[in-house]
Amino acid sequence: MTYLPDPAVVAAFDLIATYRYSVLHACQATGCAERALRDYIKTQGVRLARGRGGGLATYNATARVMVMFLACAGRSDHDIAAVTGVHPATVYRWIHNSGMPVSRPPVTSTSNRDQPIVVSIDPVMVNYQPATVKVGRGMRLTAFDRVYIKFCLDQSYSIRQIGRQLGRHPSVISREITRNSLDGVYHPLIAQQRSIDAAKRPKARKLDANPVLRRMVIRLLNRQVSPKRIVARLKRLSGIHKELTVSHETIYQALYVQAAGALRHELTVDYALRSGRTGRRPRSKLPTRGRGAKPWVHGAEYSTRPPQAADRAVPGHWEGDLVLGAHGGKHAIITLIERHSRLFMARLLTTDHSSHTVVTALKDMLGQINQMATSPDHRVKTLTWDQGAEMATSSQLADHIEGLKTYFCDPHSPWQRPSNENINAELRRFIPKGTDLTTVTHKQLQEYEDLINDTPRVVLDGLTPREVFFNLDPSENVAFTA
Repeated sequence: MTYLPDPAVVAAFDLIATYRYSVLHACQATGCAERALRDYIKTQGVRLARGRGGGLATYNATARVMVMFLACAGRSDHDIAAVTGVHPATVYRWIHNSGMPVSRPPVTSTSNRDQPIVVSIDPVMVNYQPATVKVGRGMRLTAFDRVYIKFCLDQSYSIRQIGRQLGRHPSVISREITRNSLDGVYHPLIAQQRSIDAAKRPKARKLDANPVLRRMVIRLLNRQVSPKRIVARLKRLSGIHKELTVSHETIYQALYVQAAGALRHELTVDYALRSGRTGRRPRSKLPTRGRGAKPWVHGAEYSTRPPQAADRAVPGHWEGDLVLGAHGGKHAIITLIERHSRLFMARLLTTDHSSHTVVTALKDMLGQINQMATSPDHRVKTLTWDQGAEMATSSQLADHIEGLKTYFCDPHSPWQRPSNENINAELRRFIPKGTDLTTVTHKQLQEYEDLINDTPRVVLDGLTPREVFFNLDPSENVAFTA
């Protein structure tokens, strides 16, 4: 037979759990027996909070974590008490027992000790959910999680118990404690700051941020030591100092790609590598044979493109494509974009999109770009295109544009022209896919081009493509003045 609890006992328990009543006050408010209430509390599997504050131990634990979280944020014990509702003496005891320094407000006068303390601080918003960031995989521990780990360690919780409380694998907790413990003591504030620093993007390249390491690498390269041997040597010399180690891929990137191979220009020898190459050996796919062969691609494969074309720090490298309209239509749009500044150019073709028509239009467009170039460095150096038949006569471009080299992407590899694919999507906002291009005028296309070139870009740190290409002062840009 099941016995139902006394309603007065249930009401008293609710006062304790919800409103932090003590057992004595809850019994007085409901008229139930103290013994019956204590027996009922045991059957619910909970414990009473220690001290005179009342409530359940679960509330006490949550309040203590909140106190430690605010203490890590630099709040004084009096401010924390005002925010959490916990007595200042209790706040001080919790912080002091955890080994953290207690921040006390400055005392300016002793004549106002009898005056009530008025605390004015900004409200503190605590995120109780694990933060999801774009760096790496999975979910990151929040500042609240780290303070909770510190609280649990002070209460002698095991790694597995902490993991169950936070819903994380024990190895996550173990690595977090190992990484951020000094002299055997876990520091949540240091751990949170390290996490923020590690997630920042973009990061400074290791050879740029460490001049000592850069000099060591250059010295060994001048002796024609290979990058892999340099890595082995630095590991041997550096010992436990990881800031003096580097991967061989970082050295290759600095030699070939980053800022047009800036590291190579600091060497005292013409060829740093034993192979004598100033560019990487291409690992290209097998060439197309038979009926699908495209002779204009031979010798201009994407894998033969110079590393500088892949580095956006160097201007003069362009990507292009042919945008078609409704199925079977003769009208088309040529789109070009410069990888460094993201400057966009478009040309409407109204007769056809044969190779002769496309290449003739490209000659005119690329010639205009060279005329607009503010310096020889901004002149067109390379053009990357897909393997479409419209470029069958592309060899004429090199005869017309001095110093131009055209390269073709691998089949079905649009990601090898990322800037152009992105700008085509921008253009599709104004000219949706499948639009009859006979309805688009040259004037409309020019308006779309100007709008895109005068739009600030996050990747350009708030500048517009036109400002970057022509080196304009943003405060004088007429597109943003009244």
